[in-house]
Amino acid sequence: MRVEYRPISTEIIQAKSRKQMVYCALCSHPRQQWVSSPHLSTRHHLQIIILAVFLGWSLFSIIGEVAYFLYPFCWMIVDFSRKIIFRKDMICPECGFDAVHYVRDVRKARGLVKKHLDENPQSLVFRKKTLR
Repeated sequence: MRVEYRPISTEIIQAKSRKQMVYCALCSHPRQQWVSSPHLSTRHHLQIIILAVFLGWSLFSIIGEVAYFLYPFCWMIVDFSRKIIFRKDMICPECGFDAVHYVRDVRKARGLVKKHLDENPQSLVFRKKTLR
């Protein structure tokens, strides 16, 4: 016999979650998005320092004094990956709308949405709503 767990209140679970409910600006599709920023905080810099020290300690016998200068490389890799993850999370999975492209170039954002809708025929419901 399987016991099903049901929380008493969902408000507590939602408050602890790192995701928030957002709606797409184009198709109004509800989805969950990670609460994150593309910028690095002090905590991230401390983690990068710890990573650089550990890598420098473990690779010192191989690369020598170059191990002292691993922090900038670790910083670039972590910063680039955070920006990529943030950008990937901003794109709506239903209609392909990207708010960052829309702010920079409206025509390019419109072309990306049309391309996404052409490649995904299951999004025909949103095609009728958005592209009239």
